[in-house]
Amino acid sequence: SLIPRYNGAVSDNAVDLGTSGNRFKDLYLGGGVRLGGTAAANSLDHYEEGTWTPSVSVGSVTYSEAKYTRIGRVTHVSAYLNSFTNRTSSSTVTISGIPIVADGYASQGVMYQYIQGAGDAVTAYLSDGGSAILLYSTVSGGGYDSISHSQLNSSSANVFLSLTYVV
Repeated sequence: SLIPRYNGAVSDNAVDLGTSGNRFKDLYLGGGVRLGGTAAANSLDHYEEGTWTPSVSVGSVTYSEAKYTRIGRVTHVSAYLNSFTNRTSSSTVTISGIPIVADGYASQGVMYQYIQGAGDAVTAYLSDGGSAILLYSTVSGGGYDSISHSQLNSSSANVFLSLTYVV
């Protein structure tokens, strides 16, 4: 086994691997990387990035910049959605196709245009065990109101969503 040494003596937490001017190029490991400790909770054991294909439950939608990154148990998805073909249904806007199912609840604000009755804010919501993102707005009195396709009252309606969740 390779043991770090400093000035010829066995050392712990005293030896750097490279310097700012003398770096190693790549690192290939058969196991995970442990940061800040040796416990399993300190293991960075998964990294993945790619694209995903958003779809809606009613009609279709055009999308761009649909990307995701997973680091350990945390996944981040983002997408720009526009050109919703169904703008008359009373069904809730449900965006499916996220690459990894959630293990816990997540919600985050979205940027949007042309959503009638959305109030001041729209939120992307992902339920525990969920594989689809729902859009909600707040209503007077403090309640939540799901966004329906009929509220997308313009062919220019669009949503930019960005959501981070645990898997």
